[in-house]
Amino acid sequence: MDERDELKETFERQAVWRRQKAAEHPDDKRDLEAAKIFDRLAATVKDIPLDVSRAYRELFDDDILDSETAQKMLRAVRFHSEPLNAEAFVRELLLTRTVEGRCSPRTSSVTTAQNDIYLPERRLREASMANAAGQMPEHVGAAYKDAVDNILFLKRQQWLATNYALLLYAAIFLISAHYFNRTDLARNWLGILTIVTFVVHWYMLHLFQRDIDRFRDRVAWIYRTYFTAHERAGLDVQVEPRLYWCQPEVYIGLMAVSFVGAVLTAIYLWSVR
Repeated sequence: MDERDELKETFERQAVWRRQKAAEHPDDKRDLEAAKIFDRLAATVKDIPLDVSRAYRELFDDDILDSETAQKMLRAVRFHSEPLNAEAFVRELLLTRTVEGRCSPRTSSVTTAQNDIYLPERRLREASMANAAGQMPEHVGAAYKDAVDNILFLKRQQWLATNYALLLYAAIFLISAHYFNRTDLARNWLGILTIVTFVVHWYMLHLFQRDIDRFRDRVAWIYRTYFTAHERAGLDVQVEPRLYWCQPEVYIGLMAVSFVGAVLTAIYLWSVR
């Protein structure tokens, strides 16, 4: 039985137990709601990515389901947390266990330390001792902060550029409506200005998006170099190479808004008196 089957059985047992508690306390609806959450978790176990599955199996090499951290998280469902699916539960479990492992006190006795820590933690500690250069240097941390700050700045610039484009469309619309008729030559120039505004706006968003992806590549390299596999899985960090842009939804959405504004303005300029 692999770890996914074990997780599914655990979620199903938790659902049964919570329904028993709900029957004992019919006035308290929280246990029944928790049972429904566990039903959802059991149904989505099959969707857990393979890298996440391997990561938590490595971290909880003895028995993930009997660990104190896992039991705390199972008891907290509905009362303190409501994971959307099994993957979210496992990622939170990975992150919590990693933080606990790093915050646990260390003893001076090698024998005692080896008896107190999990096997994966011992491997991580040995790897760290063998390669001290794996720790993130100060200048790399500064480069990481610079990349994140630039990503946030460029995203704000995308929104500002879109706001300015929409304001210019509105200004063209109002000027045309108040001062010119459809047959006036000035309306044609305003139409050309509308098209130029859209093209410039597209070009600026394209430049911003290209720079955003360049800084994202820098952040991904830092994650690949200085974070372990189970840390990346627990933090939900995606470092796989991409064919082109990463998550272009905002870029496409802003371009769509600008395109609609330009089209409506052009229709008014050349079709409405």
